[in-house]
Amino acid sequence: MLLWCARNGLLLMFIVAATATAGSLFFSEIAGWVPCKDCWLQRIFMYPQAVLLALALWKKDKGIAPYILALCLIGAAISTDHYIDQVEAAFFPEPSGEELGALMEPCDATGISCAETQIDFAFGYITIPMMALTAFVLNALGSVALLRRE
Repeated sequence: MLLWCARNGLLLMFIVAATATAGSLFFSEIAGWVPCKDCWLQRIFMYPQAVLLALALWKKDKGIAPYILALCLIGAAISTDHYIDQVEAAFFPEPSGEELGALMEPCDATGISCAETQIDFAFGYITIPMMALTAFVLNALGSVALLRRE
């Protein structure tokens, strides 16, 4: 199984990136959820992966792995921070009144709060930032597998 994953790493990584890209576009363009700043930052590091991996798959170029790994590491850091913000907002609700002006909500620019999760499977564990983090980790592991295989 591990050998099959390493052999088909480019295809699997492309599927992950294309699914993440299509999913985020579905949430914003069809479902109408305005992405917050952190969601946009995550997209900046996921969208190019779909294009780069499609080209690498077409050319059968496994040399793309270090570049995808770099995008994944930065994207995973952003997703982790976003998820932590979301958990903090859920467990430590915002203060009311005058204190609210002193604090900045993670997603205040669009009116969407990370405390109000639109996707909430498995008792609040799998949210949009966690799905993004999962995609980044999967593609990072795929990149490492490709690098080790060479």
